[in-house]
Amino acid sequence: MFTAHRSAHGRGTLKNRLFTGLVLLLLSAAWLCGPILRVKAQALSLLYEENFDSGDVPDGWKLENSQVGGWWAEGGTLYGVNHVWAEYRQVEWGAGTYRLEFDLVELNPENGSVQVHVQHSDVGSYLIGLQRVDAEHINVYLERNIWNRDPQPLANTSRSNPIYTAGASYRVSIFFGDGNFRIYLNRQGTLPGRTLPVLTAQDQQPLPPGGISFESMGDSEVKVDNLAVYGPQPPGPAPQ
Repeated sequence: MFTAHRSAHGRGTLKNRLFTGLVLLLLSAAWLCGPILRVKAQALSLLYEENFDSGDVPDGWKLENSQVGGWWAEGGTLYGVNHVWAEYRQVEWGAGTYRLEFDLVELNPENGSVQVHVQHSDVGSYLIGLQRVDAEHINVYLERNIWNRDPQPLANTSRSNPIYTAGASYRVSIFFGDGNFRIYLNRQGTLPGRTLPVLTAQDQQPLPPGGISFESMGDSEVKVDNLAVYGPQPPGPAPQ
């Protein structure tokens, strides 16, 4: 009489079939949920926009001017020279997911630099630096900024600076809120949504919500245009 031995190959085949079935189930769920997740990620409403076409100081903006520079609304753009500030702090954004977009029309080829502040409040801000490296590249960095303290670096692109060709206009997109950041830099005329973020970061201790501002640095000349802020739809009036 022979002893019957169970086949290890049979057990392996069964495990393989179960594993394959599980993978197919997960892929199917991801395929079904993918559109829902994408819609949720894109469900941001336009909250504010400014194209600077009036030639006057836009409503709600504070533009700093000095003997050596300043910010002006001219030529259909917001134009900054040297180390000065342009602030819009009429609202508080940052509790939830928000997206700030604008065209970076000009950043002078030699040492041009601008810092974009989001969640700008009396406590501090997050600053996103766009600093010219050479005529073809720009360094992007993110810092946690508490007033009267040294900024805390969160991320930068110094090891792989993105391309930013002098004389070309780029669309800057900054996702922020609840301590999460994604920053995109797209050359005008390219298809939107086809590039990866140039920078991502997370702050475990998020700063409070706040407004936005631009801080041109040093001997910089900066032009921005077509600014827009997207975020959660404000709640409607309470039912009577």
